[in-house]
Amino acid sequence: MTVDDEEVTLDAEQRGSLGTDERTALRRWLAATLRAPVDSLSVLADGLNLVVAVSTTSEADAYVVRRPNELRETALFVDTATEYAVLERLVETPVPVPEPVAHCTDPSVLGAPFVVTEYRDGAVVPLGSRLPERYRTPAAREQLTWETVDTLARLHDVPVAQFRDVCEHHTPREQVAADVRRVERVADAVAADFADLLAVGDWLREHAPTDGPTRLVHGDFRPGNLLYADDPDHAAANAPNGETADVPTRAATGTRGDEVATATTATDGPLPRVAAVLDWETPMLGDPRVEIGYLLLRWRDAGDVTPSLDGFAERYGEATVADLREDNAVGMAPFTSEPGTPSRRAVLDRYERATGIVVDDPEYFLAHAAFTLAAVCADLHRRSVAAGADSDHHAHADYLRAVAETVIDGRFEI
Repeated sequence: MTVDDEEVTLDAEQRGSLGTDERTALRRWLAATLRAPVDSLSVLADGLNLVVAVSTTSEADAYVVRRPNELRETALFVDTATEYAVLERLVETPVPVPEPVAHCTDPSVLGAPFVVTEYRDGAVVPLGSRLPERYRTPAAREQLTWETVDTLARLHDVPVAQFRDVCEHHTPREQVAADVRRVERVADAVAADFADLLAVGDWLREHAPTDGPTRLVHGDFRPGNLLYADDPDHAAANAPNGETADVPTRAATGTRGDEVATATTATDGPLPRVAAVLDWETPMLGDPRVEIGYLLLRWRDAGDVTPSLDGFAERYGEATVADLREDNAVGMAPFTSEPGTPSRRAVLDRYERATGIVVDDPEYFLAHAAFTLAAVCADLHRRSVAAGADSDHHAHADYLRAVAETVIDGRFEI
């Protein structure tokens, strides 16, 4: 399952998504703004956002252009001016973000406003994808997990005062209400039944917490929006002649497999760190428990109850159901079911210790996350139908509805 820009990543030589006139205009604007000649433009993705890597004649200076294509008019998304303002404020915090460089509001360049940031090396982990091969070890999975949750904790520790003038505040109930309206618009536009999904939204509104902490939240915090790079401070990364190093692990409690059951873990490869948090198109002031629930939705622990797929093949076809069976087997982030990855409970415990935020009803926030993602899939289905394209997004929305019901019915626990 994926709703990422990465699903439409293009070869650098493919020119269709950035025409000759746009390339010329963008080169001219960048050269004047950056005060440096542009060496090359490479389209990295052209899905919900057009993402272009920019190299200059200086090897030390590289940038990324990010222009929205879709969804920015949708509730809970922000415009590029807000995106840029949030990045400006985050640069001086412990949250790793690409430094914002410029914000273009001139539609004659790319047809819509866009943001320019510094370029950072690393790899994302799109929804449903395995980790980069270099990180497919128990020790790397463990560190990647801790790096991910620690970065989220740092984000939720940022003082909110400096963001009150740029970010709107949304309670969990208001977020559900926005997504209910989104699904209702889809139901009015396409020949598909979303009654059961809307019933989940009604339950979530009725049972939403009435109070809770307020923090700056990313709105889409997941491995697909994090840039992972090798940790330069790790002994294994600097071991001479390719030698391995015995590296002390964090507490082994809650990790999978005998490989990490001891006080030290032998590692024969690099360990990851979070180099940057990307895609700041949905920031808000909100309840941070919603965001940890959204991250934990991707986890798959041994013994997890999964929704039945009875009837899915008849409704959506066997090829689509094969993808859903994979989600049931290994989770939306497959590395979470592999040796070394800390359990869902261990991740939540670490988050609570780091932030001091107690998530006393984590199952509610898991169901909330499933509904949020189902609403996105439903909207993507509507857009595909409107464009006359094939779509498996309705099936994924239905699957996420079933995931939410499993949690709501008490069959699934953290």
